[in-house]
Amino acid sequence: MGLTLKDLLLEEGLVTVDQIEQARREGKLLGRRLGESLIKLGYVHDDAIASMLSRRLSLLAVDPRRFDLAKIAKFLPAETARRYGVIPLSQSGGTLTVAAVDPTDLSMVDDLRFITDFPNIEVVVATEGAIAELVERHYGSRQENPPPAAADLAETGDDIEVLDGRYDIDLVELEMGADEAPVVKLCQLLLTDALRRGADRILLETYEHECRVRFGIDGLLYVVMNPPMLLRRSINNRMKIMARINPGDGGDFQQGEIRFRLKNQERFRSVEMGVKVLPIRYGEMLVIENLPQERQLAGTAETVFSALEPDPIERIVGGGRGMVLVTGPPRSGRTTTLLALLTLLDLEGKSVSTFSSEVTFSTLTVTQLAWHDSLSTREAVRSGLSQRPDAVLFDPGDPSRVLELILEGAAERLVFVTMEARDSVSAIRRLLEHPQREKLGIDRETVLRSVSAVTHQRLLRRVCAGCGVEEEAPGDALRRLGIPARSPLRVKVPGGGCPQCNRMLYRGRVGVFETLVVDEPLRRSIASAATDREVRDGARRRGFRTLADRALQRLQNGDTSPDEVLRYPWP
Repeated sequence: MGLTLKDLLLEEGLVTVDQIEQARREGKLLGRRLGESLIKLGYVHDDAIASMLSRRLSLLAVDPRRFDLAKIAKFLPAETARRYGVIPLSQSGGTLTVAAVDPTDLSMVDDLRFITDFPNIEVVVATEGAIAELVERHYGSRQENPPPAAADLAETGDDIEVLDGRYDIDLVELEMGADEAPVVKLCQLLLTDALRRGADRILLETYEHECRVRFGIDGLLYVVMNPPMLLRRSINNRMKIMARINPGDGGDFQQGEIRFRLKNQERFRSVEMGVKVLPIRYGEMLVIENLPQERQLAGTAETVFSALEPDPIERIVGGGRGMVLVTGPPRSGRTTTLLALLTLLDLEGKSVSTFSSEVTFSTLTVTQLAWHDSLSTREAVRSGLSQRPDAVLFDPGDPSRVLELILEGAAERLVFVTMEARDSVSAIRRLLEHPQREKLGIDRETVLRSVSAVTHQRLLRRVCAGCGVEEEAPGDALRRLGIPARSPLRVKVPGGGCPQCNRMLYRGRVGVFETLVVDEPLRRSIASAATDREVRDGARRRGFRTLADRALQRLQNGDTSPDEVLRYPWP
């Protein structure tokens, strides 16, 4: 199984390179897998993918809907099932059989072994649609407890006013209907209502017979409106104009920024939103994300490194060289944390460059370079390092890109990189065991000497302060997940909902971080071929606080609920 799903699809001629790239972009925006994005865009049918995978990988193809999953589904957390597109089918002795949409994802098998404690995972192939149906049936929908429709809030009397003079109105706007009063008011309503509800992103989606608006609130997506189909183009064009994107340049990926001020009770608030336009089968999809300001990033940085003693800034950043990996699952706030760490630097007295697929925060006084896919990792790194910066930020990263950075000597200065990993220890292990390391001629000792620290994070929904109630936590269930909860433990759980949380029971999210300093004892432990658990246990004896420890602390502080913690597997 050396080939990935992308490789197999291209070899079989089921999709084109351009379609792969468009699906990859959509997946990044919406947190979807590659195959899921290709199917949603209408480029390939899920039956064709499943049939091809079964034939090429010599795996059995099944219809998981014919299995009785009532008792077996509990072996897999809902978040894992959704993330990988996988559903458990049966278990026999030490073997768990699962149906997966992408058996080429080797990290999936490793994670399933760790999460389920089954030493053997047998994978069969199933279609995306069948697994999505079963995940929703056995684990519930992502759109439970939706907020009221935005249309119902149009007459709430909210005195928030958009003050926006950053764009010009011309005849093109008028011809496209983007300056019609109802459209202008609707777009302003969507922006202000999203901010009032605490949404971090807005999705404007177009399908064959409908269009819809969804808000991303605390990690979940909720449908808030289904505008008339006749208005879909006018709404999209109005948003584009506000973001200073040319409405006439359709058919390609576009991005821009909406900047405005909100007036609320004679007080003004500056807001900055990133806008991405993605061409899809039935038109365009807009993703509008709320970008935090620089002052919010400083507080995040102090939270991340609060566990390090003595002075965290001096230990990690003060040395002026080395690599800091920021890891976590998709949409866990890795980029925000990465940029927050930059606020620990003396930005006035140092030269700082960032590489990313987009310019993320215009408020930061650093050189932000958009990294185009036409550039290889090595070309991008060499281009940036030629400026001789004191610190470099690289986002997004993966093991092969991190190894390229090490090869180019980037770790001789301070480097911050994002990367997906199960936890902080496994992030280092992924670098050491990645096949690209040997191809590049990088020895294990060089990798261990280059990485100075690894952070791992997740976001948990915060129990609403207005309606949350206290009760005793299920200590046995928490201990089964490796969280050393003491019994009895009084925690806050969601109540019946209130206006403060829009009847959603939760409001906002809190970060859970673990920060592993790669010191000499840790290097010796990893070099001695110790298991990840042995490495973690050794680090804990030296004061390392794990993600599970942090989650328990959040429970004790009343920040989150046991149900929210139980959504995740904890290493």
